[in-house]
Amino acid sequence: IPPSTLKPSANTLFIRVIAPQGSQGMLYPPEINLLQHIQPRYEQAKFVRITLNQTSSLLIVGIGLLMLSLWWRRKQDTAYGLFGLAAFVWALQSLNFYIITAPLPTALGELFVNASFQAIAALWLISLLDFVGIRIRRFNQLLWGMLVLSPVTLLLTPAAYFTDVTDYWHLSTMVVVIFGLALLARAGFVQHNKDARLLLMTLSIILLFAFHDWLIHTNLPALNQLVSGEEYLMQFSAPVLFLIVGLMMTSRYVGALNNYEQLNQELEQRV
Repeated sequence: IPPSTLKPSANTLFIRVIAPQGSQGMLYPPEINLLQHIQPRYEQAKFVRITLNQTSSLLIVGIGLLMLSLWWRRKQDTAYGLFGLAAFVWALQSLNFYIITAPLPTALGELFVNASFQAIAALWLISLLDFVGIRIRRFNQLLWGMLVLSPVTLLLTPAAYFTDVTDYWHLSTMVVVIFGLALLARAGFVQHNKDARLLLMTLSIILLFAFHDWLIHTNLPALNQLVSGEEYLMQFSAPVLFLIVGLMMTSRYVGALNNYEQLNQELEQRV
């Protein structure tokens, strides 16, 4: 604020927040201070909220490209293709954290960002369960149905009830993920599947962060006291899942190629 615009006393700062109906129009409490006092905190907040998100989005896009390229070479490995697709959906919805001018109208942008969580969860579970050998047809049908019904119902929801419906969908998605974790736990500890145990641990942490973010998103006074003034956390945990699973899938792919080459060498020696 230029000093010439200030009066000796009784200065008033007017802030206009444009919040279309159906969106969560909120503004962090503003603070007025000297630039040298605020600049370091601004740089830190920019790094955490923008730079980290941009970096993780690039990492996730790279993993997605790798998974899709592996799937393209082996179309029967649908787990790779679905996981790569989930990576691109996550990268697109992450634009909401740092983009200034949205390419979509507010209503469509809110719909995409909120429905993307159901899409990502469905693609994650179908892909990861298939990766560890768990194939339950009815559960997969439920996940595909959730992926389709979420944007459809949000599109038909009146603006006044949009936030309530998104809260319901996010809570329902977490319940479905809990069932998926139970399947991973059975495969990991009953069937002694190491990959399933690692996925169980990683998804459990992400689920806890997702519940934390859901409490913030609901914005209910009774619940908001638990997470007052905190940041969304799922945006920082999801890249860890993409990195871990990307390494697991790549290792399995390379291991299969090594076994194939070793088998060919053994057959040549026998001949």
